[in-house]
Amino acid sequence: MNKFLLAILAFVIIAILALVTGDREPPYANRAIQSCPDEKIINKMPGPGSGDSSYYIKDGVRKEIIHYDAAWVAANCNVPVQEVY
Repeated sequence: MNKFLLAILAFVIIAILALVTGDREPPYANRAIQSCPDEKIINKMPGPGSGDSSYYIKDGVRKEIIHYDAAWVAANCNVPVQEVY
């Protein structure tokens, strides 16, 4: 009988641990930035990978546009744009 109770207790502990430590997203994981960048740079220089090479500047540091919440920035910020050649 004691082995049976130990087995049930072990199952309950494992079930609780699985629920508590399950597939939760860390609080910092992959959230789009909701902050106004200082400036948007549009790179118009021709080059071998002539795709979209626009980016933001925030506090003097280059930040990629994909890291920002585009809808939030459009609704809440007036970001000056500079085209560079």
